[in-house]
Amino acid sequence: MQQRQRQLLAIIALIGADGLFFGSTDPQSVPAWLTIVGFGLMIATVYLVARLLLVIGSWYGLQVRQRRLAMVVAMVLGGVLALQSIGELSVRDVAVLLPLGLLGYTYLAISGRSARSGS
Repeated sequence: MQQRQRQLLAIIALIGADGLFFGSTDPQSVPAWLTIVGFGLMIATVYLVARLLLVIGSWYGLQVRQRRLAMVVAMVLGGVLALQSIGELSVRDVAVLLPLGLLGYTYLAISGRSARSGS
């Protein structure tokens, strides 16, 4: 229970940091490096929220590698957010990113199994 409380506190702290960061910056006038910091904050928040949702799903019988799936979800949503922020997001991009995410998760799952088996 202690680890779940820490994860929940981390999510709350990250959402608070997101609120402070995005509420106090003007996207039209910030330097590029600050935009990258904001993007990193957003991806970290997506990752932690995905982990929380997967933990909740495990209470209802969803059995997946939570870290791997959360990482893939964060990467796919990060790609979608990055494309949307530069005005290049289309249905084709989403149609490409979703199968790539599924392929990435499958690759990570297979490589994890082979590493555990000693191959």
